[in-house]
Amino acid sequence: MNPLGLITEIQRFSLHDGPGIRTTVFFKGCPLSCAWCHNPECILPKKELLFYPEKCIGCGRCEEGCFAEAKVLCGVDRSPEELCEELLEDQSYFGTQGGITFSGGEPLLQRDFLLACLRILKKKGVHCAVETSLFLYDEEVFRSVDLIL
Repeated sequence: MNPLGLITEIQRFSLHDGPGIRTTVFFKGCPLSCAWCHNPECILPKKELLFYPEKCIGCGRCEEGCFAEAKVLCGVDRSPEELCEELLEDQSYFGTQGGITFSGGEPLLQRDFLLACLRILKKKGVHCAVETSLFLYDEEVFRSVDLIL
């Protein structure tokens, strides 16, 4: 059985996370706490409830679920098959240069999940990149991707 991955977001039509048009998958969890971090919501390796006070309209219905998206759950468990099925829906937009970029957080913290996704996507001919701090080194992952950022 393949491991579950903890994903914060899937961003479509990314133009800055590798060549061409890409879909970027943001992993939850990072061993670093860089002052310049672009995704601080991805640092903790667990699900968390985030609060954005600027979006709060003061309706008092927080416990029912926030339709204004002032309170949001950050982190969703996904299977490799489920995630890749969704990602492959974007394949026609990649053209000859685009593909999937795994970012974070630090994707290598979820190594087994990442490798399972890479196996599925590579069989479908998808260009795959991993964006990493290189805090962790994994020869198998690096051999499995087309680009390391």
